[in-house]
Amino acid sequence: MSSCSKRSYPSQMVPFVLLCIAMLCTGCGDSGEPLYSVWGPISTGEDPTDVNYLWGGTFEVSAFAHQATVSSEDGSTRDYLELVLLSAAQPISCEAYTDYLASIQAIQAYVDELEAAATEAVPLAADWHEYVCQQSHGAALRAFGGDSSYRALHSLVLVDPANPTQAPVSGLFSPRQTTSSDLSGGASLFFGAEAFAELPGSNVQDPMWTYVTRTYERSSHGRDILPEQTSALWQADDPDPITWCGSLLGHFAEEEATSFHSYPDTAAKVLQASTHRYYHRYTTQAGLAVGSALEEVPIGLTLPGWDEVATAGGELGITIVGRVSRAPEAMPYENIVLTSRSDRIPVQICPELSPYLRTIWPELL
Repeated sequence: MSSCSKRSYPSQMVPFVLLCIAMLCTGCGDSGEPLYSVWGPISTGEDPTDVNYLWGGTFEVSAFAHQATVSSEDGSTRDYLELVLLSAAQPISCEAYTDYLASIQAIQAYVDELEAAATEAVPLAADWHEYVCQQSHGAALRAFGGDSSYRALHSLVLVDPANPTQAPVSGLFSPRQTTSSDLSGGASLFFGAEAFAELPGSNVQDPMWTYVTRTYERSSHGRDILPEQTSALWQADDPDPITWCGSLLGHFAEEEATSFHSYPDTAAKVLQASTHRYYHRYTTQAGLAVGSALEEVPIGLTLPGWDEVATAGGELGITIVGRVSRAPEAMPYENIVLTSRSDRIPVQICPELSPYLRTIWPELL
């Protein structure tokens, strides 16, 4: 994954340092637009200045969009706009990423068949784990090059094409509100597309024109983009999906028996074993002071041309909060902010992504 580091400095030096970093990063990486990382915990208080974070590194992304209609089991339909930001050792095309997802979908179908088969017909766990990991590793090598690592930020927006006048006039889409993440016994709930369900109460957010996100990272947590101050002690215990894929598959079976944590995408075992994920995080903060001049920018997706981006392309401004999952307890960060800061990222059309929407979001019904 291409990256160039961006670190934390005394506040009086920040404007000068940011200018120097911007100049250095102009030639950093292979292609694409810079996406900046900020690591927390991020305060969920009402005061936008009440934030505790450190700047991390920067990586370059290419952005794609498509729009899809999803039918539920009850016959109802919903329209989604998905925005995908991709980063790898080599430039990523729409075709390369959809080929990768097609391979992952085929491997997942194999796993689904095994789980549905009679016990005596299933190979030894070690054997099919090895096969699944070999296949997913090969798919990643073909798509992303290098050591097969990549990052993919998926933002799923619930839209209503029949009522475009109800869309945000500013083009700013807000993060979807969620329920409490606390479960009994100290367990925790992570959120995905199921958060679009109606919430109880009179002061809750309408699910329409809101988004959820999920970021995939095929490497150890935050490789090359963690803040410089991060202690390396916990990283020895951090499973790298490239080499730990088989162990992770075995761990999933234990999790299903205990259900200590609840993940929305447990049906996507192949992707889960192939990547770490940063799940959707809702916060009451309206913005963060992460703009190019350290001005506050809104938390959300800024996409004025939402109704055309899937067919004609467009530009995206993004600042989202993701929640770290499956990291060792000693990892000091609970959240990652990914932001384009004050800039806009050009978005290309990629309608070929639509058949693989449920590969990324298996919780969609």
